[in-house]
Amino acid sequence: MKRGFTVIELLVVISILAIMATVGFAVYSGVTAKVRDGQRIKDLQVVKQALELYRSDEHKYPATGDLNLADITAPLDSDDGSRIYLSQIPIDINPNKRYFYAATPVSCNNTSQATACTGFVLCAKKDGSESTYTNIDCANTSLVPLSSCGGDCDMGISSQ
Repeated sequence: MKRGFTVIELLVVISILAIMATVGFAVYSGVTAKVRDGQRIKDLQVVKQALELYRSDEHKYPATGDLNLADITAPLDSDDGSRIYLSQIPIDINPNKRYFYAATPVSCNNTSQATACTGFVLCAKKDGSESTYTNIDCANTSLVPLSSCGGDCDMGISSQ
């Protein structure tokens, strides 16, 4: 009598292992995407807190051109440079994605009280953008799909 496994038994075991690996990888990919999206929300909330500190001192938000979230070396500081509100701009985990900042109203430029920037939107692109955040309250900040973020973003935080 020969001892060992038949070809059919080996194929069954290999098939089961392949199915388990596929399911495990799918679950892992979904979890890591959610973690990255959670980090994006935290990054946007950090920038929002810095912007609120800026507004409390300067009585306005930076104009759209004055805050470039792609330039991580430039700090968010006061108009006269005496206070730093955010020493380093957070960057997206994915190097092909970036955060977006836009001051509101769109026509604001902070040259006078009449043209002061009174609000803002901060946006990001989610991983696996099949679904979007819709009217979710996260620590008193609205996360909404924002079409005003250049069309390439599907989640964000606003000052309102």
